[in-house]
Amino acid sequence: MKTCLRFPAVLPVMSCLVLLLLAACTSESPALLSPEQVTWVPYQSDTMGISLNVPKSWTVSEDDQDGVIFRQEGYPVLVITLLDEERSESRGLWARYKDQATGSDTVSGQTAHRYAYVHQDVIFFMPTISWVIPWRGQFLELAFRTGNNEPEPLQRMILDGLLLAVPDSQSG
Repeated sequence: MKTCLRFPAVLPVMSCLVLLLLAACTSESPALLSPEQVTWVPYQSDTMGISLNVPKSWTVSEDDQDGVIFRQEGYPVLVITLLDEERSESRGLWARYKDQATGSDTVSGQTAHRYAYVHQDVIFFMPTISWVIPWRGQFLELAFRTGNNEPEPLQRMILDGLLLAVPDSQSG
């Protein structure tokens, strides 16, 4: 007696394996230090018109044409972008979830809408909370790639320390 597997019989098993693989691709961020354990360094972007303090242990990647990525142990813990709504949506950022705002806060003296979403980067899924401010005719997003829905103390210090630069034509 000869037994063989037919493709339709294997399909449910394969589907389960693919789902398990995708579930395993959800990235978890490393644990953030408490603000008291951190040595802070200033970061400034004239292109985006911002300055803030970040942990010295974070590495900075400015090669992203739309913003900057701060990494802890190689993981992108903070991504700051300045984009129009269409570009943000096409990159899978806050605009794709704009109907799901989870609240608002004051950031750098302005009302910032808060979003909680899972950002997909190729096959990796990263839980994200972000704050979005209209800025320079676009939208400034500070996206923390973490699993929490409320900011941790370190993230709150970064948000509270964000400064938006006034263009030279508006100063003085």
